[in-house]
Amino acid sequence: MKKRSSQCYSLEVALKSISLLLKRLLKDLIVLRTKLIVVLFLEVRPFLLSLLFHLFFSKVTELFSHLTSLDKLPHSSKVFLFHVLGICWVLSFEEQSKKLQHGLLDAQIRILESVLTDFSKTSSDD
Repeated sequence: MKKRSSQCYSLEVALKSISLLLKRLLKDLIVLRTKLIVVLFLEVRPFLLSLLFHLFFSKVTELFSHLTSLDKLPHSSKVFLFHVLGICWVLSFEEQSKKLQHGLLDAQIRILESVLTDFSKTSSDD
């Protein structure tokens, strides 16, 4: 019985030491990747927008590849494009609405100014 418990204890110690080693390795890897990203941002500043653009689309592609199989990917991309176009359509309506509101406000101001000038002319004529 004692032999078995000592084996379990040694197995727990081994697993704990391996997990601590992996945590340390992961921490070092994160620090290294962070340094690499900082160096890339500082050294490759002119190409930064292009790199971020490619990174974004690679992540979107990776997301689609994890979510769907290859035969469903065109459908998913069409749905994604449809949603993007729908959002752009709504935002364009909002922008047109603001322009229309400003146009109506300008028209009301012009009408009010003409009414006030006509009123002042008629009151000065009396």
